[in-house]
Amino acid sequence: MNWFEVDKKGLGRQARERGLGRLICELVRNSLDEDGVTRVDVKLEPAPGRPAAVLSVEADSPTGFRDLKEAWTMFAASYKRDDPSKAGQFNIGEKHALAVCEWAEIRSTEGGVRFDDDGRHSLRTKRERGTLITCEMRMTRDEQAEIVKTLNRVVAPANVEVIVNGERLPARLPVLAFDACLPTRLLKDGEMVTTYRSATVELFEPESTEVATVFE
Repeated sequence: MNWFEVDKKGLGRQARERGLGRLICELVRNSLDEDGVTRVDVKLEPAPGRPAAVLSVEADSPTGFRDLKEAWTMFAASYKRDDPSKAGQFNIGEKHALAVCEWAEIRSTEGGVRFDDDGRHSLRTKRERGTLITCEMRMTRDEQAEIVKTLNRVVAPANVEVIVNGERLPARLPVLAFDACLPTRLLKDGEMVTTYRSATVELFEPESTEVATVFE
C-alpha cells in the first residue's frame, strides 16, 4: 500500500488560491516546452447553463505526452530534471490544474485518460501527433474574461504559434537582450545540485494595459 493519499478537494482549494490563470498558464507552458512543438491552440469557452468554462489546450509536438502516468503521479521522476532547458521538475503542475476540474481528458500519442466523478479511466484512442487536454473548471464569466487577458500576455518562443480563442498572439520582439549567469538546480549523479549557467534575459516593452512582470 502507498504511504500517502491526496485529498483532491483539498488540493483543489489550495490550487485555486494560486489563481486559475496561473494554473492554465502551467498547461500552456508545458505545451510550449515539448520538443518539436510549432503550434499551441488554447480555447476557453463558457459551459452552457452553468458557472463554468471548458478549456482545451492542444499542442502539435511529434512525441506528445511521453508518459501518461505522469498526468496523475505527483513527484515522479521526470526527464526534465536533468535538462536545464526545460521547465517543471516536480511533476506537479498538471495535478494542480486537474485538481480544480469537474472532469478532464488527456489524449496523446500513447493513448488517453479521462478523469471524472467515477475516477480515472483509460481511453484507447491515440493521436498521430501531439496532445490535447480538455477539461471543465468552475468559474464566473468575469474570471473567464480575466484568464483570457492573462493568456494574451504569454510571450511565446519566436518559432511557436500560440492561438487563443482563434486569435494568434502577436510576435513580440525584445527591446534588449543580454546574457547573465544564473543559479540553476540540476540533477547530477542522482542528486539535485545548484549549478550556474548562462541564460539569455530578454526585455519587452509592456503594452499600455500591462503591468511590468518577470516571466521565468
